[in-house]
Amino acid sequence: MISKKALLTVGFSLMLGAYSFANAADTIKLKFASGFPPMHRNTAMMEKFSKELAAKSNGKLEITHLGGGTLLSMLKMASGVQTGVADIGLSHISYSAGRFPVSEVMELPVGFPSPWVGAHAMIDFTEKFKPKEWDAYQLLMISSSPLCVPQTLKKPVKTLEDLKGLKVRAQGRIADVTAAFGATPMPLEIVDVYEALRRGVLDGNLGNFEMMKGFKFGELLKFTTASVNVSMVNVFYVVMNKNKFNSLPADMKKLIMDFS
Repeated sequence: MISKKALLTVGFSLMLGAYSFANAADTIKLKFASGFPPMHRNTAMMEKFSKELAAKSNGKLEITHLGGGTLLSMLKMASGVQTGVADIGLSHISYSAGRFPVSEVMELPVGFPSPWVGAHAMIDFTEKFKPKEWDAYQLLMISSSPLCVPQTLKKPVKTLEDLKGLKVRAQGRIADVTAAFGATPMPLEIVDVYEALRRGVLDGNLGNFEMMKGFKFGELLKFTTASVNVSMVNVFYVVMNKNKFNSLPADMKKLIMDFS
């Protein structure tokens, strides 16, 4: 005969199991995609963001960061988040030329003196004008890259004449400006740039100083022109799938927006 103690023990164990199963079922799982390589500081930042946000949710959110383009490349991020391939995504608007036309004005060579100024200008611009192009997403963050300037392999760029004929990696509105300066823009994805530089497919890059370390371009590029007065920036964003965000409980919506 089974004792009452044994029955109570079994019953308690079943209750704990059911509780654990219910908790697991209630956990909201989110996929956060980015295209930065594992060694890049932005990867570390997004992984930290994911862990801290999940911790603040007290187990209600489970966020898996999928970097290095393993789920979505930078090029496919905007469409991939909108269609639900990823729940959250990090990229910049130059990879989706024409999708964010109003925000593209911020990528013109207005000469931001620093990325801090650029980032705050973008936040102010977005909050004031509320471009409808972001209505397809839940916008969590908008910011600026460091200042983009000419970086070359074989010769320094001291005048616009020096840019003529050079094949330079550039995208979006920055590519248009590069062409206006006399260079030939090559819209390669960032993960393909190092090899293109190494093989001589590119003569240079219109990028920022951080790329020298973050993407190891400093191993190849010999010259940088700190032309801050006409510098440009990339408009970076973190967006969430609109339907996924709308499906969240009110407290989780508030947590995500407060934490972003």
